[in-house]
Amino acid sequence: MRHPPHPRLPRRHLILSGVAKPWLVAALIWTVLVLTANSLSVRDPRRAPFPGADKVTHAGMYGAAAYAWRRAFRAPSDRITWLVASGMTALGAADEWHQQWVPGRSPEVLDWLADASGVVVALLAWRSLHTRERLS
Repeated sequence: MRHPPHPRLPRRHLILSGVAKPWLVAALIWTVLVLTANSLSVRDPRRAPFPGADKVTHAGMYGAAAYAWRRAFRAPSDRITWLVASGMTALGAADEWHQQWVPGRSPEVLDWLADASGVVVALLAWRSLHTRERLS
């Protein structure tokens, strides 16, 4: 449902009217933290608590970012969900590509797939919760 523009508000306020500002701030901060963490050198990747722990970490970090980005935009539009999914997946690919220049790190397709999987799971969770909220 679209609301007509408020006649007294400047256009810049209308752009942010459909944005949950706390979630937007959380999404920005979390995305910066993810990119910063992935830019740090890894001393000994063999010290992981269990095999595949790095994949679980990738999925969790990118999933949390995708969930925050989706919550930031209030409109129940599939277009926004697809934009968040494609944007976060592209960011994961760019982040993996960037890791070739980080000492102790290397780009891996499986890491990118873990990023994308986390994004998909998080957005499915958002959709499930959002559908329940609308039905209540």
